Amino acid sequence: MNLINLKLKTKLTLMFGSLSIIALLAAGATFLSFNQINSIRASILDLHLADKAKISVDNNFLLYSLSSDRDTHTKLEKSIETIETILTDFKGNSVHKKNDRIIDLMLSEVNEYKRITGRLGEITLRKEQILSQTDEVINRIVSEYPEFVVQIYEMRFLGQQFLVSAKIADFNTWQDRSNAIVSNIDNANLSGLVGDYVSLCNDCWNVMQEDYKMYDSTQKVAENLKQNLDTIISDTTVIFDKQRSKNILFIILALIILIVGSATASFIFSKKLVGNIQRGVQFGEIISSGDLTVKLDSDLLVKHDEIGDLARSLNNMGAVLKDITQNIVQGSQSIAEASILFTASSQQISQGASNQASSTEEVSSSMEEMAANIDQTSENAKLAEKVAIETELGVVQGVDAANSALELVNSITEKIVIIRDIAFQTNILALNAAVEAARAGEHGKGFAVVAAEVRKLAERSASSAQDIENMANMLRKASDDASKKLIAVIPKVKDNLKLIQEISAA
Repeated sequence: MNLINLKLKTKLTLMFGSLSIIALLAAGATFLSFNQINSIRASILDLHLADKAKISVDNNFLLYSLSSDRDTHTKLEKSIETIETILTDFKGNSVHKKNDRIIDLMLSEVNEYKRITGRLGEITLRKEQILSQTDEVINRIVSEYPEFVVQIYEMRFLGQQFLVSAKIADFNTWQDRSNAIVSNIDNANLSGLVGDYVSLCNDCWNVMQEDYKMYDSTQKVAENLKQNLDTIISDTTVIFDKQRSKNILFIILALIILIVGSATASFIFSKKLVGNIQRGVQFGEIISSGDLTVKLDSDLLVKHDEIGDLARSLNNMGAVLKDITQNIVQGSQSIAEASILFTASSQQISQGASNQASSTEEVSSSMEEMAANIDQTSENAKLAEKVAIETELGVVQGVDAANSALELVNSITEKIVIIRDIAFQTNILALNAAVEAARAGEHGKGFAVVAAEVRKLAERSASSAQDIENMANMLRKASDDASKKLIAVIPKVKDNLKLIQEISAA
C-alpha cells in the first residue's frame, strides 16, 4: 500500500493509531512489570509473616521453657506448623532458585524444631510422671514412717532446689545428703522406699539434662532459621529494588520514545502538509497577479489525497481562467474588427447619401431649367439627357450603397450576437471560477478576485455589444429608409429622362 495514495484522514488515523499501539504495548509491559513487582512484594510480605511466625515460635518456646505446661506446648506446635505452612507456600513462588534450596534447608530445620518439640513434650510428660511418683513415695513414707518425716522433707527440700536451679552443685548436695540419710536407715522397707525416691530424683535429673540439651539444640535451629530468613528477605528485597529500578527506567524510556516519536512524526507530517499548502498559496498569488501561464509541480498533481485534489483543482482553475482570458481577448478583437467594419459602412452610407443629395439637387435644377427654358436648343436637351442618365446611375449607385451598408449592418449584428454569446459564456466561466475559488476556501480568495474581475469584464463586454447592436439596428433602419426612398426616386428619374429624350427628339 503506497502512503502517497492515502487521504489525510487515513494518514492521521494510521499515525495516531501506531502511537496508540506503542503506548498500549508500553502500558502492557509496565503492567506486567508491576505485576512482577507485586509478586515480589507479596513474597517479601510472606517472608515477613514467616519471620513473625518464627518470633512467635521463639516466644512460645520461651514460655514453654518457663512453664512446661501442655497448653504452652500446644501453642508452640501450632506456631511451628504456621511457619512450616508459610515456607511451603513460599517455596513455589520464590523469585530466585537459590531461595528454594534455602527454603528446603529451613523446612528441614522446622522439622527438626518439630522433632525437638515432640521430644520436649515427651520429656515434660516423663517429668510429670516422675514428680507424681515422687509425691506418692513421699506421702507413703510420711504415712507409714512418721519418725522419718524430717529426713524425707529435708531430702524433698534439697531435691526441689536442684529441680528449680538445675545446678550440678545443688544436685550433688542433694545426692550426698540423700546417701548419708539412706546409709543410716536400718528398716529394710523404709530403705527401699527411700531408695525408690532417690532413683526417681536421679531419673528426673537425667530428664532435666536431656531437656536442657534439647533447649540448646533449639537455640541452634532457631539461629539458623533466623539467618536463612534474613538471607531470603535480603535477597528478595535486592531483587525487588532492582526490578523496581528497571521498571522506572523502562517507563522513562517508553515515555521518552513515545514523546520523541510523536513529536518527530507530527513535525514531519506538519512540515510536509504546510509546505504543500504554501506551494498552493504561492500558486494562487501568482495567478492573482495576472500570470496565467504558471502550473503546479507534477509531484503535487499525482497525489491522491486532499492536497492532490486541491492542486488539481487549482491547476484546472488556472487553465479555465486562461481560456476565459483568451476568449475575452478574442471577443475584444472581434468587437474591434466589427467596429472598423461599422465605421467603413457608415462612411460608405454617408458618401452614398451625399451623392444622392447632390444628384437630387442636379435633377431639381435641371427641371427648373427645362420649365424656364422650354425653347432650349437641342444641344441643351442632349446635355439634360446626359445629366438625367448620370442622375439615374447615381441613384442606382446610392441604392447599391444602401444595400451594401444594410448587409454590413446585418454582418455587424451577427458579430454582435457572437460577442454577446462570448460574453455570456465568459460570465458563466467566471461564475464557475468563483465557485471553485469558494471551494478552495481561504486559499481561493485570490482566484475569487480574478473571477470577479473577469465577470465584470464580461458584463461590460455584453453591455457594449448591446449598445453596438442598438446603433447597428438604428443604422440598418436608416439605410433601409434611404434605400426605399432612392428606389422610389428611380421611376421619377426615368420619367424625367424619357421626357427629356422626347423633348430632345422634338
